[in-house]
Amino acid sequence: MGKAHITKKIIEIGGELEYDFFDGMINGFGIGVYHGTSVILKDASIGSQIYDVFIYGHTHKKEESRIGKTVVLNPGTGHKKIKNTSGAFSDGGTMIFNTRTNKIAYQPLP
Repeated sequence: MGKAHITKKIIEIGGELEYDFFDGMINGFGIGVYHGTSVILKDASIGSQIYDVFIYGHTHKKEESRIGKTVVLNPGTGHKKIKNTSGAFSDGGTMIFNTRTNKIAYQPLP
């Protein structure tokens, strides 16, 4: 599935494609979402404490933590899990942060 196909599907449902970084408000929460390779940008975004929730990817390592006031989420790998020494690709699934309850729902991959 290529980028053009994903873009088409997002437009079909009335969504907006934010590419590598999203910065906005959703239901009163400051949300940052980053799917890129810069650890410096990720860490600076979290460390800034301007986000209530910061979601990132690309590392393929699951994280669910709180740093200061910021809830930090990474669902891990989004495809088949494999064993390796780095820990990448070994844990993953989907995560949903419910802005009404402040709860995180995680559904691991089979």
